[in-house]
Amino acid sequence: MGMRIDERKRKEDDFLKKTKCDRCGGPLTVRTMSMFNMDVICSDCKRAERERPDYGEALEAERAAVAAGDRNFAGIGLKPIETVVGRLEE
Repeated sequence: MGMRIDERKRKEDDFLKKTKCDRCGGPLTVRTMSMFNMDVICSDCKRAERERPDYGEALEAERAAVAAGDRNFAGIGLKPIETVVGRLEE
């Protein structure tokens, strides 16, 4: 459980230095971490994440991990989902 301090510092530095969204490649004027994995994503991709049917599952898993002391939870993974118009893969 937990990361070494130097690894955590590197991840924090990566978060601040990234200029493009890990998901769509767009500019990171506003950035946040994905609820599903360690991607640094833009506000448009975050909005799309919140609309996924499995977002609640990811949110609860994150909360449980933090409550258990894991402040570096890697997420539940970003799985392909079926949508009304077909399969969505991110």
